[in-house]
Amino acid sequence: MEWLCEEMELTPGMRVLDMGRGKGMSSVFLAKEYGVQVWTTDLRIAVSDSCTRLRQAGVAHRVFPLHAEARTLPYAEELLDAIVPVDLYQY
Repeated sequence: MEWLCEEMELTPGMRVLDMGRGKGMSSVFLAKEYGVQVWTTDLRIAVSDSCTRLRQAGVAHRVFPLHAEARTLPYAEELLDAIVPVDLYQY
C-alpha cells in the first residue's frame, strides 16, 4: 500500500475507493496517512465488523464501509477521485 500510494497524488479531503477492504487496514492507513475520505467495499467482511475496527482506529468519521460486489459498485462516477484496488486478484 505504501509503495502504491507513493505513486499516487493523494491529498487531504480526496475521496478514495478502497476496493476489497478485508479487515480495513488499508482504509485506516489511507485515512490516517493521507487525510482522505475512504469509501470502501467488501463482499465477505460484515460492515458491522468494519465499523468496530474503524472506531477503534479513530477513523470512523473518514471511512465509509459498504457491503458490495466489486463488479456492481453503488457509487456515482463523480463521487471518487481515486481507486485503490489492493489484493483483488480474484476479480
